[in-house]
Amino acid sequence: MQPFSYMLFFILVSILFPNNFKYEEGDWFTLSNPESINSITSTNDEIIFCSDNGIFKYNMLTSSFNYQEEYLREFEYSKSLIVHYDDYRDYLWYLNENSLNYKPRISSFWRKIDFYEINLSTYRNIINIGSDYNYIYLDLGNTYKVLNPITGKVIEDQDLVVNIDSINWSSSINNDYNNFDLTKYYSFEGYNVISNNLINDNGVNLNVTAIFKDKYHDLWIGTDKGEIFYCDSKMNNIKKIKSIPLITDINMSYYDEYGNWWFSSNDNVIVNEKISIGDELIFFSRWIEDKNEWINYTNRSFRHIFSRDVTSFQRLDNWLYIGTTKGLLIYEINTKKSFLIDSEKGLLSNQVNDIIYFNNNIYIATNKGVNILSTFGNVLLSIDIFNYFNDSNVFDFNISEDQFIISSELGLFEYIYDSNKIELITEKKYLKAFINNNKDFILSKRNKIFKVTDNNRELLISLDKIKDVCFCNNYLWINSINKSILFNLNNNQSFSYYQSDGIIGNVINHIGCDDYWVWFSTNKGISMYNWSKYHNNEK
Repeated sequence: MQPFSYMLFFILVSILFPNNFKYEEGDWFTLSNPESINSITSTNDEIIFCSDNGIFKYNMLTSSFNYQEEYLREFEYSKSLIVHYDDYRDYLWYLNENSLNYKPRISSFWRKIDFYEINLSTYRNIINIGSDYNYIYLDLGNTYKVLNPITGKVIEDQDLVVNIDSINWSSSINNDYNNFDLTKYYSFEGYNVISNNLINDNGVNLNVTAIFKDKYHDLWIGTDKGEIFYCDSKMNNIKKIKSIPLITDINMSYYDEYGNWWFSSNDNVIVNEKISIGDELIFFSRWIEDKNEWINYTNRSFRHIFSRDVTSFQRLDNWLYIGTTKGLLIYEINTKKSFLIDSEKGLLSNQVNDIIYFNNNIYIATNKGVNILSTFGNVLLSIDIFNYFNDSNVFDFNISEDQFIISSELGLFEYIYDSNKIELITEKKYLKAFINNNKDFILSKRNKIFKVTDNNRELLISLDKIKDVCFCNNYLWINSINKSILFNLNNNQSFSYYQSDGIIGNVINHIGCDDYWVWFSTNKGISMYNWSKYHNNEK
């Protein structure tokens, strides 16, 4: 089969195997720390990084660093080990724990080679991949396996002589670091090259795991913590790619009206190892979307509160209100000053379940009632009618169509601000409540979601465990650990979304949405999906 016809075969087969939809570039966007870098290769304008957390590409023209969802959709749970670009044929080769894979770069279909097809028992036999004008080479440590670059079959030619000097290799974790001299590169930003194996980044030691020389003779360095460095061979200086988050396991996400994303994490990411008593950890992170800039805020001023304690965010102007299991933290963004309101300062409980802004006040749901904080001076107010919830667990607030809904262990209530009344809707306990376009109540329990019209209750969906629910444009997004369900309230139609669609993690911690995008906070990062593109016309 000729190369062109084989490429056509790839393209035709790829059409036959869609996921929920045949996704296009830009439909999904992922933010994640690569974690340990295992391999590096390059095309004409991109550097490709193979890591414990998937495949990432750095565009040298735009300086953008992006996660590649296509590998996730195709290989789902497989650990990424080696990636290689065959520039002679414009093919990509990719090794994971389950198979050796390759495709033309323009194709979406991967040809998977089981290890037995090339007379190998495991991926561990392969320590690097390379190519020349004629063949693909697998470095097995003490010998080489030669493959046909189009068919992927082993070349059984006893007289074949492997010319090592003609092979273009990718990097891998098995790099011979003695071939490089990293110590000649210097930095103006606090990075210090200790050796060919170690970089000190402002007090944090990073082990070098992969080194790659591109066609310009510049070096790209991957480390065990996902940090990536670029070494300019002409200037002899080293720079860090700064568009990479340090956190991975994101437990809470929030998008403010200024185009900023705020994240908390279950990760205990050490920022500065020089601190002798109580390492300085990332408390929360901010991603400025239009600049692709990350700002990490440490727990320096509030060491007894950790990122995993965060339950909610709310931003007003330059004030960031953070609900935690240790109280309400108020952070002034410009001055970087903060203070904590906890039970010793009038909060009913340190366990803050939810916060919401309404009519110049911050309403605080705790497991022992409701507090109200005036945004004028950030002082607690006393509103007697909320004493009804004292010593009761208040789960959630929601404002729908100017109706203020309170979900609690005492039942479901509406707060009517104009008349300063709280009215009982039902004594049944629901964790979340929404009002749809038909003015029906959409109510969530731990494993069921109902629609209530007048006095009629209809079961909409049942799941083993519902972790989170959000409402947008008369749809529900429902998070159940390792999958998410989109439920259309107009026609009761549902779609299930998994890693095979583009959700980076197999544990979904939190979900949020607007009329265009949905975002999944997972144990591997955050995935954003342009869901309106595929569901806007459903009736």
